[in-house]
Amino acid sequence: MVGVLPEKIDLEIYQGDDFYMTLWVTNPDTGALVNVTGYTFRSQIRATTDSEVILASFTFAVGGLGKVDAHLSGAATGQLPVGNCVWDFEMTNPTGSGQVMTPCAGVVVVTAQVTR
Repeated sequence: MVGVLPEKIDLEIYQGDDFYMTLWVTNPDTGALVNVTGYTFRSQIRATTDSEVILASFTFAVGGLGKVDAHLSGAATGQLPVGNCVWDFEMTNPTGSGQVMTPCAGVVVVTAQVTR
């Protein structure tokens, strides 16, 4: 998976609602699901790619072979600014190499909540 650019996946989030997504991690050479047991995951939303401020961070649960469930709480999405932000999903191999990969990234479109 080294040297592969992230797949572009744009997200639409309704401000103040819990947000869930399932990510399927596959080997780009074979298409086979990757055993993600032991991997560590990070995913952040920022205003721009060069912003120092983290607007929100996802939490994760491994759901089986290749399956990673990601979640943002309603409290976290309620703090996101309306409009466009950016995100990516990073995973670190638990083996001695500690290889870091970013399988996907994209734009986050946040829609303003009405009921507060």
